Parts: sequence; structure tokens; C-alpha cells
Amino acid sequence: MGFIRKSTDERPVGKNAPNAEQLKEYRECRDRRKWKAFEEEYDVFTRLFTENGKTGMTDAAGDVLVPAMYEDIVYVMHDLARKNAVPAVLDGKMALVCQDGNGTPKTKFEYDDIYYLDSGYYVLVKNGKKGFVDMYGNVYLDCTMDEILPSTGHVVPFMRDGKFGFVMVGYDVYAEPQFDECMIDREDGTIVVIKDGTRGYVDANGWFTIEKSEGIRFH
Repeated sequence: MGFIRKSTDERPVGKNAPNAEQLKEYRECRDRRKWKAFEEEYDVFTRLFTENGKTGMTDAAGDVLVPAMYEDIVYVMHDLARKNAVPAVLDGKMALVCQDGNGTPKTKFEYDDIYYLDSGYYVLVKNGKKGFVDMYGNVYLDCTMDEILPSTGHVVPFMRDGKFGFVMVGYDVYAEPQFDECMIDREDGTIVVIKDGTRGYVDANGWFTIEKSEGIRFH
């Protein structure tokens, strides 16, 4: 979780908070060596604060990114991820909100849980079912699945009733849960599936095919 961590995690020991001018220089710098040196000296993750019993979030220098208007904010973010949305709690429900100075919601406050998956995706949980969303608040799958599995780049697999399916984010490919197994051929990037004991592939429409030439590729 290089750019995201639980807000309850302990902060790094021995690192200072940068001031606004230092943080501005860091953001404008394009030298990776200087970035690394800066991050070794300063804690550039966002910080939570409370006001009148509500929680908000500031950047590392103290500028408000999310006003104190929510019951909780679940994660803190690296400064380079300050454009990403973060999960917040209001009236016992969760949504993703922007770090735009206003805490603008990107989804409705209707989820029982939102937790980080990997590769910039969050899992949404509602009434025991799961979906997923990216860190900009784009919902790719409503809460209709039993489980969302770790992604492989653009491919996010899921399960329902013991069957596998997947979404290929950015390629408009959705395969319904229908496969007994789902994997990626590391040699050529082909998505390989097993259905009713038959090995095959998935075409651009999300349908099962035994023709490898019709199968979509991960890369």
C-alpha cells in the first residue's frame, strides 16, 4: 500500500511534517532522487483532525483537504495521491469523498464497508454483496458479487455462487460469473478459463470461446 494506509496505523517515527513551501517544492520537483530524499526526511501522508466531534483531513502541511464533517475517514493518502478519493463514514454508512477542500462525495453514502483491494481499486460492500470502484470514484461493478479477488492490472476477477467472472477495466469487457477457473497465461497474456471441464478463452464480448485467436489478452 505505497500510496495508501489505514488511518489507525502508526505514523513513521523520526520524520517531520513539511511546511507549505517545502511541500510545494516537492510537488513541483521532477527529480526522483530528490523525491526519495525528501520522503526519507518528511512524512508526506495526509493527516486526520477532529472538530466538534467530526473528522476531517489535511495535507502534510496542514491545508484542509476534507473538512471536519464526517464520523470517520478510514485511510490516509500519500501526497502524490491527493487527487484520489478516500472512504468516509456518515450516519453509519460509507462513501468515497474527494480531497478537494470540500470533501465532495463521489458515491452515495450507502455502503456498509469500503476497503482497499489493490492497484487503485476499493471493494464496496452492501447487504453482504460486493462490487468495486476505482480511487476516482468510478463504480465498475455494483454490489452483486460474493467476493472481489485481487486484480492483475486491468483484470479484476470476482466470484458468485462458486463461479468466476471478471471485468477488464478500460476495455469494456465484462464476463459473467460462469467459469470454474480463471487465470492469465503469463507467456502471452491470454485470459484462460475452464467452463464445464473445457479449457477455453474469453472474447471481447465476454463470451466463452475455444478459439485462442478470439481470446482477449491481458496486455
